[in-house]
Amino acid sequence: MRGCNGIAAPISEMDEELFNPRRPYRFFHPRQAMRGRATSGTPTNHATVSLYNNSTGQATLAVRDVTISGTASDTVAIQYAQTQIGTTAGQQAALVANEAITPGLMAWIDSATVYSGDYVAALTAQGAFWWQHDYPFALVQPGFSLIFQDITVAHALTVSLIWEAIEIDQLDWFF
Repeated sequence: MRGCNGIAAPISEMDEELFNPRRPYRFFHPRQAMRGRATSGTPTNHATVSLYNNSTGQATLAVRDVTISGTASDTVAIQYAQTQIGTTAGQQAALVANEAITPGLMAWIDSATVYSGDYVAALTAQGAFWWQHDYPFALVQPGFSLIFQDITVAHALTVSLIWEAIEIDQLDWFF
């Protein structure tokens, strides 16, 4: 391959042209992954579940799998917020047994605040929604929460997620 001056470019320059940035994100990394679940009690207001990125560094959470269950045919509004939402902790564990915990906190709250949602998950007649794509559902930056809220008052909600903590320079190169 020739560089811009007509001289053959060194291998390292060619690699950057094809695989920019230097650390491309490829496939799934189980040792960087967590799974978690938060189940609301029966709320008075709106059942709201969140995944908060509590990273003190540059880790971005790539949410790879989403399963939502609740009352049949309910609608769940989903959006980001630049704060931690929820105070009652959910359960979470490293995807690989005995590995270190990576960033990400699941929690829930009975919220009077209504989130409009930039994405809506319609629960089936069995009260379920699941993500059926190979690409991530969401990318949660440090200091942000991914929020799931049942738009019907007084209906309980359970959200289960699998996410990976990836470095910020890997963000634009999923394949």
